[in-house]
Amino acid sequence: MPQKHNPIQSELILAAARANAASLSSMHNALIQEHERATHGWQLEWIALPQMFALTASALANATEISRDLVVDHDRMRENVLASHGTMMAEAIRIALIEKMAPKEAESLLKDATQTALAESRPLVEIVKENSDVELPWDSLSDESDYLGEAQWFIDRVLQEVED
Repeated sequence: MPQKHNPIQSELILAAARANAASLSSMHNALIQEHERATHGWQLEWIALPQMFALTASALANATEISRDLVVDHDRMRENVLASHGTMMAEAIRIALIEKMAPKEAESLLKDATQTALAESRPLVEIVKENSDVELPWDSLSDESDYLGEAQWFIDRVLQEVED
């Protein structure tokens, strides 16, 4: 389908990860020590380990191909962040709140405020501020770009690796 932009490689990466997770149990069983002559451990490794290496190599090759063609739409990403009405900051707000109030009280306040933010299309941090008398760095808790932390560094690093 020409309108689709989600490559099959991402599905292959997940399939390889799941297959490797299943093969991991074989590797764990190969670790079992025997009282007498070894009759299964290393033979089991012969079967599982090469397959795990091949699956990992395939997943890395697919990830490299995806990364090479990756297009970052900054404007669309920003629209998505703004559409969340600050709810992606909920964990940061919760951590700040529990330093000033009981954890259960903070979680209850935040749960109610999150539902209100989504229902009324209002910023989460404003609703929390209105419903508490706690002094917090509200400006920094309302700026999603600060919460993204090192995202730009990771993006730059991936793009640099692709260029090299």
